[in-house]
Amino acid sequence: MLSRVAADEIVLLSTTMFDNANKTNELLSDVIPDIQRNSVLMQEVTAASNEQIDGIGNINCSVQELQDESNETVMVSNRMAEESKTLSEQFKLLNKAIEYFK
Repeated sequence: MLSRVAADEIVLLSTTMFDNANKTNELLSDVIPDIQRNSVLMQEVTAASNEQIDGIGNINCSVQELQDESNETVMVSNRMAEESKTLSEQFKLLNKAIEYFK
């Protein structure tokens, strides 16, 4: 009699475990496509992020080039100002020399 009760319990537990395994399989089957979609989306986000990183690198290079050109322009402007001052002084000397001969 005890063996029969134990056997019935084993059958009941086995059936319950089988049903639970089937439900788990169904749930996993429903979830797996979502996981795959999320994986694809993450790959797309990663690719977009990499493109942005490349774009930022290009912008940084362009800004550096612009800064270099601006610095060079400042140096050239300073040299031109110095040359202008020198020319102005030479012009004054030339005017004095011309006045002397008038």
